[in-house]
Amino acid sequence: MSDISIDDAAAQGENQAVTSRVLFANAALLRFGALLLILPNLLFALRVSPIMAIVIAAGALACAAVALRAPLAGAVLRQPVDLGRLSLALAVAALLLLLGGEGHVFYSNYDWLTRDAVLADLVSSRDLPSYDWQGETFFLRAPLGLYLAPAMVGRFFGLAAAHWATFAQNTLLVGVVFYFAAALAGARTAPVLAVLALFSGLDFLPVVLTEAALLIKGREAELPGHLEWWAEAFGPLKLQYSSHVTQLFWAPNHALPGWLFAIVALLAARGEIGLELPILTLAAAAFWSPLAAIGGAPFAAYLALRAPSKIFARGPLLAGAAALGLLPVAHYLTVAAAQVPHGFAFERSGYGVQWIVFVLVEVPQFALLALTWRRIERADRGLLVVAALVLAILPLFQFGSANDLVMRASIPALFVLAFAFARLAATTPRDDSALPTAISLLVILGAFTPMFEIKRAFAGRFDISACNTLAAWKQTMHGKHNDFPTNYLASAKSAGLWTASVSAAPRGLETKDCWPDHPAPELLANGTGVDARK
Repeated sequence: MSDISIDDAAAQGENQAVTSRVLFANAALLRFGALLLILPNLLFALRVSPIMAIVIAAGALACAAVALRAPLAGAVLRQPVDLGRLSLALAVAALLLLLGGEGHVFYSNYDWLTRDAVLADLVSSRDLPSYDWQGETFFLRAPLGLYLAPAMVGRFFGLAAAHWATFAQNTLLVGVVFYFAAALAGARTAPVLAVLALFSGLDFLPVVLTEAALLIKGREAELPGHLEWWAEAFGPLKLQYSSHVTQLFWAPNHALPGWLFAIVALLAARGEIGLELPILTLAAAAFWSPLAAIGGAPFAAYLALRAPSKIFARGPLLAGAAALGLLPVAHYLTVAAAQVPHGFAFERSGYGVQWIVFVLVEVPQFALLALTWRRIERADRGLLVVAALVLAILPLFQFGSANDLVMRASIPALFVLAFAFARLAATTPRDDSALPTAISLLVILGAFTPMFEIKRAFAGRFDISACNTLAAWKQTMHGKHNDFPTNYLASAKSAGLWTASVSAAPRGLETKDCWPDHPAPELLANGTGVDARK
């Protein structure tokens, strides 16, 4: 893999002018992915008050302009798009997303119940939807990056079209990520994508050990339906580093921006691009997932600090200035955010043991990469060190009712780890020696988690619901337990600058059954959202 830097490429005249002569170069594909990430910020301007709309639209358009003009001159980005690799990447992405419940072709997991309601509200409203709950008005305050482009389609063609637009959008983004991961790995596409898709911690082992201990004590034991909450048996907190399949099945709104940023960071570390796209994709990612953006910040800082003289170059300064135009979006996301449960995990009694066990079980791939350090691409090593630090530190904090900070801020770091591991796996000859055997064991044992997720995809489909967010919340276990959806709704009293953007016609609590054909309605009221015994 060539380590051509931006400066070298510019000196040789191999800059944007060169890549633009190839209509379908990899550079064009990367720009396309960045623009998809930026687009919802622009569409958000159509739903807010005129003053806020002008600022946000200007910021989004400036980000798009800089993304289109940023020099992408590396060896990989100058190559024409490999249509075979791209087709396979898109096919794998589409299959995983369909199995994950998009379009409701297969079973849609618990998180889709609220996600579908948010999409339905955005399709039926021109402004920020509002809700009447017990005499008080609330408005939709949530990361809306995933929804706004599909909702625009739905405004013209209906709710079903919005769902298929979501599927198309997500397939394109995941396909771009998988394509560049395979291109950067320098190995055959199929093995790289297989290891990436199946990447997970060894969740199966502690679950089996716990269940075996119960059997020894004479108690009935069966494997749980969601393996990744195993850490609750070892300490006081919810902890999860989600597998890639779990991310796509449960939270693509978090996974997609985190993964795309990780790809951009890898390209920047290898000298394929400058600092412009890392700055822009990180800023745009916040509207999709603030937590994934938080997890990407240490990588952006590393990229800046490894070449501090480039921070004040024209391109990064323009990118930073354009990103400032998205500050109103960041402000919107933080309205009444203090209501979300948060704190320091390390203050909990007995948490030390849980933290140690959790890290050892969830990221054992680091041990294998450390033993094969010389085989890792030199430019990738700094990112791997940052990933290790992030994944060790994140569990010391908690944010969200299910400790969402740990689950979602870990996404960029987990992808960097997964990429390095997939590259090692795909480039290691298969024989009877210790290294390929260890790689195979980690892949096979880790694959239990995604396989359990895929198994649930065949539990039975149910129709798309048009219920609003308030009704969806009330009919799920959160509403039945009176756990108000602070991740989605904020009091209109705290709207401040956004007051003029809030719909003047608040939605009430709908009484109709949102999911009359759900294959297991009793699961809507349990504590996990999945069948705990199947």
